[in-house]
Amino acid sequence: MNLISSRTPSVIATCILFAGLLTLWIYKFPLLQLPFFWDEGWSYAEAVWAMYNNHCCLLPECLSPDLFRGHPLWFYFMNAAAAQVFGFSPFVLHAFSLSVTSAFVIAFFFILKKFTNPVFALLGTFLLLSQEAFIVQSSFMLPEVFIAMMTIIPIYFLHTGRNFLYFITAAILVFTKESGFVIICSVVLVTCILAINEYLRYDKKSIASIAGYLFMAGSPLFVGAAFYVYQKINYDWYFFPEHLHLIDLSAGSALSHAGLIADFIFTGYGRKALTAISIFILLIVFLHLRRNWGSFSKDILKVTGYLMAAFILYFLFSLFNYILLRYLMILLVIFILILTLWSYQMHLLGYRFFHYILCGAIGLSLYHDITFNPSWIDDVSLNYKDVIAVHKKAVNFMESRHAQLNKIFTIYEMRYNLTHPELFYLNGPPFVNVASDVELKDYHDFSNTDYYIFSNLQLNQSNYEYVKSNPSVQLLEKYECGKAWCEIYARK
Repeated sequence: MNLISSRTPSVIATCILFAGLLTLWIYKFPLLQLPFFWDEGWSYAEAVWAMYNNHCCLLPECLSPDLFRGHPLWFYFMNAAAAQVFGFSPFVLHAFSLSVTSAFVIAFFFILKKFTNPVFALLGTFLLLSQEAFIVQSSFMLPEVFIAMMTIIPIYFLHTGRNFLYFITAAILVFTKESGFVIICSVVLVTCILAINEYLRYDKKSIASIAGYLFMAGSPLFVGAAFYVYQKINYDWYFFPEHLHLIDLSAGSALSHAGLIADFIFTGYGRKALTAISIFILLIVFLHLRRNWGSFSKDILKVTGYLMAAFILYFLFSLFNYILLRYLMILLVIFILILTLWSYQMHLLGYRFFHYILCGAIGLSLYHDITFNPSWIDDVSLNYKDVIAVHKKAVNFMESRHAQLNKIFTIYEMRYNLTHPELFYLNGPPFVNVASDVELKDYHDFSNTDYYIFSNLQLNQSNYEYVKSNPSVQLLEKYECGKAWCEIYARK
């Protein structure tokens, strides 16, 4: 009877978790068939399509470098493999991504439950599920949610002594994207500090055993390094040259990126309440440090060390690297995980109201998701579907005019929508004479252009104003949906 009663909270929490996942699937299901959007389209869909038509592979020789852009190939491989089984379509690949996200959410819950209890594990998981960026990215064929998953799981396996599973999952992480190196380097750093501390304080292990353990922790790095050496042999570069040109080591870039990261993680997107809770926890921790350090859970302290190291190193990496908001998903996941762990630690210290605080934070996050209506368009806001709607209508309009051979000038995103059937905007043959403002150095004869298509996604204001003010050009059609719009102009 006691066994049944002890299991009841866990069973109830698990049932509520699956109800939450079902709600996510119900919300996302009508959106799964939408065409590929932004980086999904011009980068990942094109590469996965090529691998799907060729063969699934993990070595770069099977794809053009312009398709995979120097990234390790695991993410392309797993999506191409899913497409080989179920077919290549937005619905299949978005459903596959949502399935991966669901697996991550379940893992997130059970990992939290190992360190806290069913109630706090459920609250922390729902706090993650209530974040707008996570909801949006949950079904996108983009690697950020997968990278977050393959960051948390290896740290958990290493902490619990499952070294083989750690190696496998960490190797997958470094074989997914370059940022995986940063995460595993942080893991090795913390492991080294902990091992040295244990040796100096307790002298329980020999130096040889410590060195072997550190080698095991860092061994996934060799797997990733082998890929870049292979690229060097085949292409004469370790990292994609175009990406290296985007790195900016200036102080101005660092400050700008720091502000962007702080806004996304701590102050914007409805997360001020989470930051306030974090500050409150820090104040309580400071007060207890003056009394008794031993009152804190050793497991929570150790895992927090790994997570904080990953957060700090990835933050520093992001200061100088090219940055998009979705790249910060891993920081958001770590932030929520640490916040939940330490909310439970406060609960253990006698502050029994923290589960109510987390409930309030979830409510505020959901309120933000429902009411937030940004003036901008991006792939971490729920308004992304509005852009897809107007772009789809614009493509259909151009098809109705049978303009496949006409000269078209447009934004970079729309150029791909018009020329690549695998993005699923087209109903017929692709357009063959399309250029964007990226190619202006080769395509700047406005006078001979038949059509101009502009959208408030990646809008070049000077080009837009030039066309609008040109007396030889007239507005043919304008589509609007929410804050998204798309205008089509033609020569008179």
